[in-house]
Parts: sequence; structure tokens; C-alpha cells
Amino acid sequence: MRIAYLAGLGLLALSVTPALAAKETPQIIVDQFGYRPDADKMAVFADPVKGQNSANRYTPGETFEVRSVQGKTVLSGKLQPWRDGRMEEISGDRVWRADFSAVKAPGRYVLYDPKNDVQSAPFDIRADVYNDVLKVSMRTFYYQRCGAAIDPKCGGNWNHPPCHLVEKDTQMRQGGKSVDPRRDVSGGWHDAGDHNKYVPFLNNTLWDLLSAYELNPAACSDDYGIPESGNGVPDLLDEVKWELDWMLKMQLDDGSVLNRVTTLSYDTGDGPGNDKQTYLYTPPTTWATSVLVASTAHAARVFKPFDGKLRGYSPKLREAALKGWAFLEKTPDMTPADGKDGAGQTASAPGDCSALNDGYLRTYAAAELFKTTGEAKFRQYVDAHYKTRVGNAGAHPILDGWVDPLNATEISRAMVVYGSAEGHTQAVVDEFRKVLRDTLQSNFLAKHEKADDAYDAWMLEGHYCWGSNSVKCRWAALPIFGILLKVDPSKEADYRAIAEQYVHYIHGRNPLSLVYLTNMGERGAKLGASRSVMELFHGWFHDGSPLYDGPKSQFGPAPGFLAGGPNRSYGIQWVAPPYGEPPAKAFKEWNTGWNKEHNANEDPWAINEPAIYYQAAYNLVLAGYCAPAKAKPGPTKAGL
Repeated sequence: MRIAYLAGLGLLALSVTPALAAKETPQIIVDQFGYRPDADKMAVFADPVKGQNSANRYTPGETFEVRSVQGKTVLSGKLQPWRDGRMEEISGDRVWRADFSAVKAPGRYVLYDPKNDVQSAPFDIRADVYNDVLKVSMRTFYYQRCGAAIDPKCGGNWNHPPCHLVEKDTQMRQGGKSVDPRRDVSGGWHDAGDHNKYVPFLNNTLWDLLSAYELNPAACSDDYGIPESGNGVPDLLDEVKWELDWMLKMQLDDGSVLNRVTTLSYDTGDGPGNDKQTYLYTPPTTWATSVLVASTAHAARVFKPFDGKLRGYSPKLREAALKGWAFLEKTPDMTPADGKDGAGQTASAPGDCSALNDGYLRTYAAAELFKTTGEAKFRQYVDAHYKTRVGNAGAHPILDGWVDPLNATEISRAMVVYGSAEGHTQAVVDEFRKVLRDTLQSNFLAKHEKADDAYDAWMLEGHYCWGSNSVKCRWAALPIFGILLKVDPSKEADYRAIAEQYVHYIHGRNPLSLVYLTNMGERGAKLGASRSVMELFHGWFHDGSPLYDGPKSQFGPAPGFLAGGPNRSYGIQWVAPPYGEPPAKAFKEWNTGWNKEHNANEDPWAINEPAIYYQAAYNLVLAGYCAPAKAKPGPTKAGL
């Protein structure tokens, strides 16, 4: 299927023009990194009728040109108005689309509007156009490392001394008090813009990263510039191992798993190396235990081919998973029963759970163990529980008849894992495959064919919420799941093409013409982004930092962090934007916490804070479109 906006395209004769001198406009909107040669390619010419960029009103001519940066016109065509020139409410824009899929030759190009003598940001066409983007995105996990120095050799301008070494003398936080015993819970990644660490939130993070590797191991090289580079293990897996090693420290002798590591203050100091507050860990929970079981069972499979480099590591992960499952078997009900870990007041997210999700997580853990061990008891557990919905409340993909990328993700993931395991019960998997196929038909193929989203990255309006950029990526993952489970082999090329459109959204083909990854231009990653996020809510790159806060600082934030994204529910009226914007424009780059005039927080974390689970969701999708790397240790196979 060629994408819908090809209809009516008229190609004109090629010509050669003088070297370009046109002004660049943010209203000719492209993926600022570029496009793969054989992929569908679309740019948006946008007139911002409503929203924060409405001062940049723009009406293009009827035709567009694709020009090389040397000045050669390689394609001319006719712009196609979206919905006969109507404004799209979600973006506040009138949109014209330019399809230039016929341009396949590697090179650097711009889209040009001959009527207005303006052009887009430059971009590349080449097979490996996203490989370095993936590498930079993965390096953000290195910058989030806890308990270690980020040195200039690996971190470049973004470095700090060792942080949180006090963790080796860390007490339990229980009932609002800090009590013995003390325990070493050092290591792992800082979760987001603060310095807390959570086992429950790794449910998404580790699965996405491990699956990104499984999806396209050929793209994962050993040269990311982290301390482990060159050790014969792909650096993506080296980075995952850093987090897994911490997670293993959180498991107790009885198999249960501590819930989180937290602070009592959000005052993170001037960078992680200067945060002197004491860490506290919270008691074990069944839901944290299920997350460890699922993650270590999954990782045991992925790390097994590297037993020669990491001797004994895969068996160690498998043992931890089985020990955790033994605890769950002895503890059939959610524990603690109130879904809280009993820590009392802390400066962190609670890491709570419900009986519904506790059950879903157990099914997910059983699915991972079945795929890893092949033991019948795990298949039987999945078969007995895959349609269990505690109290008949809450989302469920099979019972509801559609796969929701935001709700019941644990059970959907369980079905993807179980469905790809040898020896599964086919009737069970077929129920999920049908629902997933129907979801993809109604919420991807149909939406795409009807051009329901002007920027061709459709999702529900309500999903422009806290962390919406990661939600875009979770929508894009659904067609990937469809390919993995072979729900409709005749549509797999369509699934792949549509999912890639969401990558373009993150890379700048959005209503703000903004690459939602930090510092990807000349000051940072040097990957060609003309307009990239330069200020985000993060304790290290904090408000007022002369080194790292914003475009006027010396370096800007470390490259590659995915900002949270537009949030239509942002409710502080005196911060506009993002307040009052069309949903897809409800975004702002700022880092201010406390507003003295209003004596209140401005809550930038609800808009532009990064998080490891946002990053991982993006990497899962991006990895499938990367070319084989030049330096690729370990086994390889084709990606999507």
C-alpha cells in the first residue's frame, strides 16, 4: 500500500537550479534527521491558525520541490491540501502534504516552496539515517547512571563526580520512619529528572530495551562511547546490564523484591555528584517481585548468547526469576494488600499497584518464564489467568475487544511474549491475535487511509497527556506487535510503513516543527537537527545552570533525552503556553519550578521531564528502522 497522500501527486520534469539561498521556515515540516531510501516520505506545509506559533501564518504555493543542498531540483510535485483546506483541531493547523517517496538517492536535501522562496530544514536520505540517533538516545541511560562518575572521556561536556555513594549505607523506610537493616542498593539508573529509582517502573523500560535488541540486533553496535564499549557485548545490552545488576540487589533471600529507592527531598543539589541526601529503600511488594521475575527471565534469554563474555550471567538471571516466582507462588494475593509499600511520605512517586495490575503482572511474569524455560506449569498459569479481570473492573484487551496502548499493557505484553513462545496454547493466542488485528484495522489502517491525522501519527486526543511522546511510541509499537504475532501477513508492509510515521513525529514532523530529543544540533549531538529541545525539567540540567540550562547556557542539556511532550491536561492558566493550546501544541521548553509571583509551582515536569521509560519506548520503535551497524558483536538477524 502506498500511503494515502500519494493520491493526485503530479511529478514534473527535473531541473537544475542555482545554489540555494532561500530562508528556512519552520512551517515546511520534515523529519530533521531524514528518511530511509525505500521508505515512504512525506513533509507537511502548515499554516498555524491557532496556538503558540500562530504569528507564523503561512500559505504555500500549489507546488513544491525537493532540492539537494547543492542546488539541484530532483523532484517537483503538487501539494495536497488536507481535508480540502480545513483546520485540524488537534494541531490548530491548516495542512498541505508533499509526498516525495520517489526520491531514493542518498544525499542531503530540502523541501522548497517556489512561490514564497522558503525552504525546510535540511535532512538526509540514507539507509543508516537513524543509527546514530539510536546511539545518542541510548547514551542517555549512561547519563542517568547512579553510583558512578560520568567522566569527560565518556560523557564529554556532560560529566559529574560519583553520585550517591552513601547508598552503601542505606536504611529501610517503613511506616514513615527510617529503620535498620542497612543494605547496599547502589547502582542502576536515576528514573527521570530526579534521583529516585523504582522497580515497578522497569516493567516497561527493560522489556522495551531488551525487545529493541531482539527486534534488530544487527543495528546494535559496541561503540557507543560508554565504559563497556569494545567488550564484545552490544552497548545496548551493557547498559541494560547496569540496571539489571541494581535490580538483583533489590531481591531478598526469600525471593521477594524491594519496591523502590527514594529520597525525602526533591532538592537534588547542583547535579547528581553534589546531591548529599540519604537514600532510603522501601519494603518488598509482590508487584515489584513480578517485574523482576519477568525482566530477569526475559534478560536470561537475551544474554545467553554472550555467556562467553559474561560468564554465568544468564544463569544468574534465570535463577533470580525462578526464586522470585517461588515467592509469588507462596504469596498468591497482592502484598501489601493496600497496594502501597508502607514507606510513608517521601519525595518520589509512590510505586503503588492495584489487585488488577498485580494479577496482570503475574501473568506477564509467567509468560516470560514459559518462553525462557518451556516448563508446562508456566503455560498452564497463563492459560488459566490470561482473561482474569479482578472485580470486573479495569481494561482488558480481549474482554474489551481492543488493544489499548496505555491500559492493561501488562496483559497485552504477556500475550505478545506468550504468543512468540514455542509450545503455547494456540487458541489462547488466537483470541489476542484477533483483537490486535481488529485494533490495527480500525485504529491504524483505517485512520491512515482516511488521513484522520494531518501529521500522519494518529492517536486518541485524550492521549496528548503527561508523557504523550512516549504514548505516541506505544501506539507505534502496536503494529510492531502485529508483525511479531503475524496477525495478518498481507498487511505487514502497511504496519511497518505506518509505525515509521510516528518516528517522524518525534523527529520534528509535528505541529511545533520541533525535534523532541534534546540538543541534537550543532551544540550537542551534531546530527543535523535545526530545532531541537534545549531546556527540560531535570535536576542535573537544572534551572539557572550556566552550563546546561537552555540554549543560552554553555553546553545545553546532554543530547538525546526524549522530553515528555504536549499535555492537553496542563491546568495552570498563568503559564501559557502550554495552557490553552491545541492538544498537539500544549508544550513548552522551560525548567522553572517555583513561581514567586503566584507562590506556586509551575509544574514543568508535567510537560517536558524525561524518563527512562519514555526513552525505552522510543528506542523500541526506532531500532526497527536502523540499518545493520558496522561494528556488531554477537548474533544478528533482520529487523522489521
